[in-house]
Amino acid sequence: MKKASLFIGVLALIGLTIYFLSDPYLFTSAETLYAIGVEKSDEGTDVINTEELEVAAEFFERAISKGFKERTVFDKLGRAYAHTADNATQEEMYSRALKEYPDDFEFLFRRAESRMEQHKYKPTLEDYDKVVKLGSHSEYINHALYGRGAAWYLLGDTANAAKDFNALTRLTGNEWRDYEDYSKRFQ
Repeated sequence: MKKASLFIGVLALIGLTIYFLSDPYLFTSAETLYAIGVEKSDEGTDVINTEELEVAAEFFERAISKGFKERTVFDKLGRAYAHTADNATQEEMYSRALKEYPDDFEFLFRRAESRMEQHKYKPTLEDYDKVVKLGSHSEYINHALYGRGAAWYLLGDTANAAKDFNALTRLTGNEWRDYEDYSKRFQ
């Protein structure tokens, strides 16, 4: 009985050793994992290589799990996921990013977009509303106003949709696609 227990213990130790040694990045620093992810993400090229972006996303996720939570890692992960992951995965990632950077209007905007694609209109409204309030100077304001109005429209609140649409056209002086036409893509 004693020999069997010792044998099982040795086998378990060997198994754990093999498991830990099978991950070549187990002891790699978060910063290095991030740098490898950047290298794999093919930034600066005109070609989108989804296989490399998936690998890059894995390295960015590893870096985050090891405590590397600079804004750039979430930004690059979001860009990789935009080409490789579904909207639910993107929403979850931007929610994690917003825990670290709660007033980041780009992260709020991107999460709103992923929520809109999932037909989650009430949470979409909340995110777009924050973008409008935080980022009146940002490049996202026009699209946030339009997206918020579209979410209102899809929820059946045409009065608030019209307010956003009118504010948008006053702000930009441009013509925008009407919500009735735009909403067809969500039906």
